[in-house]
Amino acid sequence: MIPKSLATKNAATISLLVAPIYKFLMLILFPVITFMEVLIRIFSPKAKIEQLTDEEIDSFIDM
Repeated sequence: MIPKSLATKNAATISLLVAPIYKFLMLILFPVITFMEVLIRIFSPKAKIEQLTDEEIDSFIDM
């Protein structure tokens, strides 16, 4: 049997087996993920939003 059909036929059993593992990984990795997100926010370049002038808007409309 391939894993997809096996999981489809035994969904309840497999979900009960996988759920504790998934919860454990979430608890362990949550602080790591949060720390990485903070680092990314600190060191990522800030995006500049350029304001369009009236002339640029008019030229877009004329196209």
